[in-house]
Amino acid sequence: MDELLKRLVSRFLQDDKDWLTKAFKRTDRIFRTGRSRYGFEWAIQTGFANFLLDCQLEQELFDVKVGEQEENNKKYDISFVAVEKKIIVEIKTIYGGSISYVKSDVQKPFPNGSIPFFLVFSDPTAPLEAPLLSGATVVGAWPTYEEFRCYLYKKTLNNPQK
Repeated sequence: MDELLKRLVSRFLQDDKDWLTKAFKRTDRIFRTGRSRYGFEWAIQTGFANFLLDCQLEQELFDVKVGEQEENNKKYDISFVAVEKKIIVEIKTIYGGSISYVKSDVQKPFPNGSIPFFLVFSDPTAPLEAPLLSGATVVGAWPTYEEFRCYLYKKTLNNPQK
């Protein structure tokens, strides 16, 4: 499953390069509270969901859902089915590779039988290699538009539903 998701993310970054470039340029101007200006989480979620819907049309994967509430009453950014497994992808944007922001997401419960992944984007000051994330293993790391970073993690132990 790791290789499948790694391949999907690589294709997404390549296939939607122009769209992502424009989205990054536009959202780079948007500031959140404090010094953080990385309001492009919505752009990544929208772009990746659109890419996955195209893959669904090609029958590579099935049942793509965005922000849908699961049986455990939690909402996840994106979920889909591939190779008869439920995949959940949580998308995060961080500043300077500060992965601590993602730790609480790794600890939350996920539906039984699902395979949770975390697609994390950071700014160019972040390390090229994915920072360690407690409770998750690194699946891949990519430089993207203007050296922004993209990291893909997989949760190591899936907490049962609560």
